[in-house]
Amino acid sequence: MRFPDSLRTALTAACPDILDTRPDLLKIWIANGKNVARMPVGGFEWRYRINLFFQDWPTSGAAIVSATITEWIGRNQPELLLNHEKGNEAISFEAEILDAEKMDILYEFDLCEPVLITRADAGAMVLVPVDEPPIAGTDSFDGVAGDPLLQGIDFGDGSA
Repeated sequence: MRFPDSLRTALTAACPDILDTRPDLLKIWIANGKNVARMPVGGFEWRYRINLFFQDWPTSGAAIVSATITEWIGRNQPELLLNHEKGNEAISFEAEILDAEKMDILYEFDLCEPVLITRADAGAMVLVPVDEPPIAGTDSFDGVAGDPLLQGIDFGDGSA
């Protein structure tokens, strides 16, 4: 599975001041996983619910986390955001406000990772992750989190 590492990389790039020094503040785990396959077997899909738990997270950093997750989904699982109904249900979260400066946040959403099974010349199994095909009109996420042009979000109250 490559998506959990990919998400951690995107979130660390968006929040380097926090996650470079305290990677333990982000915990990632998978729930409700399924290995989906049909005959004849030429591949399979990992389908699962990913959980991203941000512990003792600065309240001022919640918006950049949401923006980064949304951008990542737009690039890696765009079908989750392609229509209004799916987009309304794609990402769920819960938060506990610990104090004025810290909160715990749990994000959850479903992912699907297709894997193609091929054989090498000697007959050894070769597993090849399959990228989602590009979907027209999904490049609107360019320039959000992880882009040096986005330095923060101004809420007009001095917080970023």
